[in-house]
Amino acid sequence: MTRTRGGRSAVWGTMAVIATAALLGTGLAPASAEEEPPPLVQLPGSDAFDGTALDAAKWQRVRADDSALKVADGALTITAQAGDLYGGTNTAKNLVLQDAPGWGRWEASTTIDFAPSACCQQAGLILYTDDSNYASLAFSGRANGLGRLFFLREVGGTSSVPSPVDRPIAQWPTHYSLKLVSDGEQVTAHYSTDDITWTQVGTPVAAGQFLKVGLVSMAGTNGAPAIPARFEHFTLLHDGTPPPAPPQPEASVAPIDWTDLGDAPLAGVDAVPADVLRNSNEYALTTWWKNKFGSQASGYLTFGGTGEHQIRPVAAEATALATALVTGTYDAAVTGVSEEEARAKTVRLVGSLAKAHYSNARGGWGGSTSWQGALWAALAGQAAWLLWDDLGEEDQRLVGIMVETEADRFIDYKVPYWTAADGTVLSPGDTKAEENSWNSMLLQVATAMFPDHPRHDAWMTKNVELLLSAHAKPSDVQDATPVNGRPLNEWVAGWNVEEDGRAYNHDLLHPDYMATMVQQLYAGTTSTLAGRPTPVAALHNMELLYGNFVDHDYASPPYVAPGGTIYREGEGSVYYPEGTDWGKSRRLQFVAVDAISAAFAVDQQASRDGRYWLDLHGADALAMQARSTDGRTYLASDDDTYNGREEWVAMHAAWSVLSLWAVQNGEFWVSDAPADELDEVIPPDGATAAPGRGTLSDTSGWAYGLHDGTYDVVMNLWHGTPGSVFRLYENGQLVVTKELGDVTGTSQETSVSFTGKPNGTYEYTAELVNTKGTTATTSTTVKVVHAAPGMPVVSTDNWDGDGDFTATANLWWGTNATSYRFELDGEVIGSGELAAATPGAQRATVTVTDVPPGEHSLVAVLVNANGETASKVVPVRVRVR
Repeated sequence: MTRTRGGRSAVWGTMAVIATAALLGTGLAPASAEEEPPPLVQLPGSDAFDGTALDAAKWQRVRADDSALKVADGALTITAQAGDLYGGTNTAKNLVLQDAPGWGRWEASTTIDFAPSACCQQAGLILYTDDSNYASLAFSGRANGLGRLFFLREVGGTSSVPSPVDRPIAQWPTHYSLKLVSDGEQVTAHYSTDDITWTQVGTPVAAGQFLKVGLVSMAGTNGAPAIPARFEHFTLLHDGTPPPAPPQPEASVAPIDWTDLGDAPLAGVDAVPADVLRNSNEYALTTWWKNKFGSQASGYLTFGGTGEHQIRPVAAEATALATALVTGTYDAAVTGVSEEEARAKTVRLVGSLAKAHYSNARGGWGGSTSWQGALWAALAGQAAWLLWDDLGEEDQRLVGIMVETEADRFIDYKVPYWTAADGTVLSPGDTKAEENSWNSMLLQVATAMFPDHPRHDAWMTKNVELLLSAHAKPSDVQDATPVNGRPLNEWVAGWNVEEDGRAYNHDLLHPDYMATMVQQLYAGTTSTLAGRPTPVAALHNMELLYGNFVDHDYASPPYVAPGGTIYREGEGSVYYPEGTDWGKSRRLQFVAVDAISAAFAVDQQASRDGRYWLDLHGADALAMQARSTDGRTYLASDDDTYNGREEWVAMHAAWSVLSLWAVQNGEFWVSDAPADELDEVIPPDGATAAPGRGTLSDTSGWAYGLHDGTYDVVMNLWHGTPGSVFRLYENGQLVVTKELGDVTGTSQETSVSFTGKPNGTYEYTAELVNTKGTTATTSTTVKVVHAAPGMPVVSTDNWDGDGDFTATANLWWGTNATSYRFELDGEVIGSGELAAATPGAQRATVTVTDVPPGEHSLVAVLVNANGETASKVVPVRVRVR
C-alpha cells in the first residue's frame, strides 16, 4: 500500500510547500482535479520490504551485485554505484524489476530517502525492456551544485529528457515519493513530497511500451562516490480489468498450394547453393542451436533482446531451415539430425519469433523503432508460410498478426531515397536500396499470405513503389513509361543507384550493397510460390545491376588497384573498387546474385550469364565450408566482421535455393497490370483464342418442386475454347471466382452451389476468362419463393371444452422449419426446436391446461433462417365450468 508519514517537523512541512510552489512553471504541472475513478487494487508485486532478503518470487535483477543491495528495517537499500544506462553505456547495476501490467489502469509508486551531491547520482522508478529501451523517473545530482528531477526515456538506443527540472540541490528534499500512472493509453510520471499533492514530471510515454517496472539507483560514470538509496516500499496497483482477448488477423492465410508445384530437385550448377544450404543446416542444428538455445528445453524461445543481433540471425536460420525442408534439400545424413527434429525446431523458431514481435508482446521486436524490423518479419513470415500446415493454431495466429501489423506500417510510409528528384543528396554515402528492397519483401510476403485481406491492394501498391524505388536511377524520375498502372516518374521521387547501376553505402562504392538486388528479385520467388504474377516492377533495372557486376570496368586510378570488373573472369574472388568494410571473404551475397538473376533471366545481357559465375562463386563458398567439421563457413581468422555472418550465409543460400526451385517447379510469369489488380491477372494457360460463349442454367425446383433457396447455377460450354477462370455474378456483384485449369478440348462444365437464399429474385451472369480474352455467358434468373417454412395445419383435442388440451401443428410437405412456437391469444404458450429435412413432414405439439372459459385464438408459427410462417387461426372454445 502507499504509505503516508506523520510526525514530520514544521521545517519539513514548510519545505514541502516551498518545493511544490517552486516547481510550478518549471516543467511540472499540478495534477488536475477530475472525477474520482474506481479504486485500484493492490497487486502481489507490491513489496513493503519487511524481510531480510529481496523476494525472488517478485523481483528479477539486471547486473546483480549483492554487495550493494540490502533488505532490512522495512526498506530496500540499493547503493548508487558507478554505472549508467544513458547513451549506450549500459553498466548500471542492481536494476530491480518485475513485470509491468500490460493493460488497464495501474500505478507504481515508491518513497525514497536519497541525498545526492554530485553528477550523476540518481534513484527512482524505471520502466524497462532492455538497456536500449527504458524510461526512468528519478532525482539526480548535477554539476555546479544543481539537482534534477526528470522522466528520461531511451528508445532503440536514442535518449531524450523532455522538460527536466533543474535547480540548486539544496532546495530539493532528500525524502520524496515518485509514481508512474497508466490510464491504459499512456504512462505519466509524478512527484510528491507528502504523498498528497502530486505534480507531473516531463511528458508521457505510451502504455505497454516497456515490459518491466521497478527500482533503479546508480552513480553515473563521472567518478561520483557511491551513496545509499533507501526505498521504503514498492506499491503496484491495478484497476482489476481482465486482459483483452488476443487479436485475430483480419483475413485467413492462404497456404502455398504444393499440389500446383513440382518436386524436382535442383541439379547441375543450380545444386551448388543447395550444397551450401545443407552445410549451413548442419551448423544451425548443432553448434548454433546448442550455443543459443541449448538450455531452453521447451516452450517459446527467448532471444536475449530485441535488436538486430538477437532477432535477425534467428529469422535467417528459420528461413534457411524451412526452405531446405520444403524443397527436398534437407539431408539428415549431412546434419546428423532427423528431418522430424529439424522440422520441430524450425517451427519452434518461427512461433517464438512471432510470439516475441511487438504486435504480440509488449516491448517486442520490430515496428517503427526498428529500421530492419520488416526484414526480420519477412524472413519469419516466409518461413511460417513455407511450413504453414506444421504450425499449431496459436502460432498461426501469432504469425498472422505479426505479418499484418508490419504490413500496415507501410501503407502511408514515405519511401526514402539516397538522392531526391531535384538532385539534392538526402542521405550522403547511404543508398536506400537495401532498406527499400527488404521492406518490399515484407509486403510481398503479406500479399501472398493474405490475398483476401481488406488492405491487400494498399499493401501491393506500396510494394510496387518500393520495388521501383529500391534501385531507381536518375533518368527514372523523368521517364513516363507506364509500369504497373502508373508512369514510372509518378512512382519514384528520387534515385538510389547511379545511371550505370553503381550504388554507394557506408561512403563506399559498395558491391555488397549492389547485391541487395536479390531482395528486389525475391518478389518473383514469393509470387511464383503463390501461383500469382510477379509485378514487372520487380525486374526494374535488374539487368543494369547484374551487368555492372560482370562488365563495368573500374579503371585504376581513380579506383583501387588493380582495377577492372567486380567479377573476375575464371575466378571466384571479387574486386572491390573502393574497398569494403565487411571483409573480402564474403561470397554468398554473390552466389545469391548469380542464382537469382539466372532464375529470373535478368543475366542475359551480361557477357557471362549467372550460372557461369554461380559455379565460380559457389565453389569458393563450398571450399570455405570444407574447412570445418560442423558446416560453418567462417573460421575465426576470416575477415568478415558481421556478427551474424553464419546466419547471413544461410539466408542467402536459402534465397538462392528457393528462387531456383520455385522457377523450376512452378510457373513464373510477369504482369504489368495495375498494382491493385495484380492478383486478378490470369496465369499462363496455353489458350489460343478467347473462350467460347457458355450457357448458364439453374437447378432451382428440380429436386422436389420447391424454389426454397437451395440450388446450383451450372455453366456449360458446349463448343469453343474453354476458359481457365470462371467468374459468377449475382445481381451484378461478383460472388465466385473459380480456377478451371486446363483449356484443352472444346467443351467445359462447372457449377456453383447456393443454400439458404431468402425469398427474392436473383439474376446470374458469368464470364469465362483465359489469357486471350473474356467472354460473357448467357444469364439465368432464380426466383426464390419458398425460402420460409411451409404453412402448418393446427388441430386440438379440446373436444370437451374444459380448457385442458393438446395442440398439434403438422407440416405435411414443404420447406422445413428449424423451430416452432404456439401462440394463444397472442401469448406464447410453447416453443421448441425442429430438425429440418425439406420437403419431409414435421410435427410439433404443446399441452395446455387451465385455459379460462371463453373464445380463444390459437396459432402455430414455423420458423427458419429465412422467415416464419403462421398457420390459419384455430378457434378454441372453453365452456364455463
